[in-house]
Amino acid sequence: MRIASLWVLCIALCIALFSQGANAQTGEVRCPAVKTQLKNSIGGALESLGDIGGSICRFKNLANGQTYERIIGVFDPSSPGGQANIGKIRSLIPLRVGNSVSWSGSGADSLGSNSGVWHFTTTIEKYELVKIAAGTIPCFVILQVEQTHGTGGRWERRWWYSPLIGYTVKFEFKTIHGNPPKNYPKDWELVEIRQP
Repeated sequence: MRIASLWVLCIALCIALFSQGANAQTGEVRCPAVKTQLKNSIGGALESLGDIGGSICRFKNLANGQTYERIIGVFDPSSPGGQANIGKIRSLIPLRVGNSVSWSGSGADSLGSNSGVWHFTTTIEKYELVKIAAGTIPCFVILQVEQTHGTGGRWERRWWYSPLIGYTVKFEFKTIHGNPPKNYPKDWELVEIRQP
């Protein structure tokens, strides 16, 4: 009986400490160490080339050698939406649960035709431990809700961003209403993390 009580007390203490840490946590965004290699469950592999300033990290695709940049391991600063809203995206840093930004833009609808008006809301939804193939990692969950006014579609993208790794460790895409886009993004998680 005493052992069971000790286990309950231990579990309660761990939950309290994690909850306190989550509430106090601010996610200082950083880049993975140079030469960190990350492999995901859908066959992608990349290597960190380091911080290029302004919260932007540069990476190299190990399959084709191409380089690209990301903010918070998620947003492409060279995309039209990234360029137009980089100030809003940066306002999420440091990451805190509840921080949110919204913007609108125009572009092809979910089926790839007809120009439509899109509305995006990105929120730091929560802070949690996520279990993936590469381990159990504390992460901020970044939720982006995408809506198109032309077709009434609504989609959700979730990224689990780890300040410890400096990159997204898991991604999920969900259609809430309407047709899924032509290039439906695949869910993935990191299966290997090699730090120098």
